[in-house]
Amino acid sequence: MSGQDLHPGAVLSPAPPSATFLSESPEATAALGAALGERLAAGDVVALEGGLGAGKTIFVKGVAAGLGMDPDAVTSPTFALVHEYGDPKGRCRLFHLDLYRIDHPDAVQGLGWDEAVGGRGVALVEWADRAGGWLPRERLDIRLAVAGETVRRILVTARGGRPRDLLGALLEAPEWGSRKPPD
Repeated sequence: MSGQDLHPGAVLSPAPPSATFLSESPEATAALGAALGERLAAGDVVALEGGLGAGKTIFVKGVAAGLGMDPDAVTSPTFALVHEYGDPKGRCRLFHLDLYRIDHPDAVQGLGWDEAVGGRGVALVEWADRAGGWLPRERLDIRLAVAGETVRRILVTARGGRPRDLLGALLEAPEWGSRKPPD
């Protein structure tokens, strides 16, 4: 498509930067989460997508470990919808939201959404697409897809400056048990 094919006044935006990783085990998925958790700070939002059993909660356990929290304390918040963790040794609070059971984006209002994504801690949102326009523009999107019995394809997309820095740091991170697939 050339510039002359655009509607007058329209501007093509470049695609947000992204990278795909292969995780060859649940431990490697948790290790990637830990590598990210070591770099997260209060106010960061991570939107998680993936089918049932894709490894979202395993990834969150890794993030908790990277934040200095006990990963074994992390459970799927499917029935509670929101879990808040704040280990005294941790750097900041962790809000773990699971939107699987909400039926409309406005339902996030009653979950403590503003507190969770408002900067008091790190927010990890499973089934994030169900939040619709409530998701902040600046966030890290992570899509986990089953690629084998224990293998997961993990697409990380940075939406904004801080998430771009986080993605760059993951790409430069020491080997965490998985690999970037060949192009």
